[in-house]
Amino acid sequence: MITTGVGLLLFNQEGKIMVVRELRDKPVILKRAGMLSFPLETWKPQIDRDFSDTLRRLMEEELGGEFPCEDLRLFGVWSVIPLTVTIVFTARYCGRTDAKFTSKDSDVEVVGWVSPPDLLQNSVRREVAPVMDELLARRSRPESNACLR
Repeated sequence: MITTGVGLLLFNQEGKIMVVRELRDKPVILKRAGMLSFPLETWKPQIDRDFSDTLRRLMEEELGGEFPCEDLRLFGVWSVIPLTVTIVFTARYCGRTDAKFTSKDSDVEVVGWVSPPDLLQNSVRREVAPVMDELLARRSRPESNACLR
């Protein structure tokens, strides 16, 4: 059976993304405590009608609630772990700059806003590096979506 993950690259006005730290090992998906990542949640077809339900659950569980964002778009699909597909979306955070994000999920803690190059200087989940590489490549193109900058 293939597991589908849904990720969110949530950008602030400075082009940084919201980052979480893994608190538990999950060897089956090559995840170790301490690794950094953009928020990721498993799509659960028994409770999620579609990926928008998974994104709402991701925001609630990993970041502490739904928050104002705009320009939600599909960024891409990756398969970097056997029998796993990760679908990544982008969005622009348009809430208060002093808002506090606190995870309700005991598997992660919120780190905060981090630039993609800085994120890659850390130990990251296996899914993160190819997504960040693609993000940085797209940012270098003049026609890229403003949300990616």
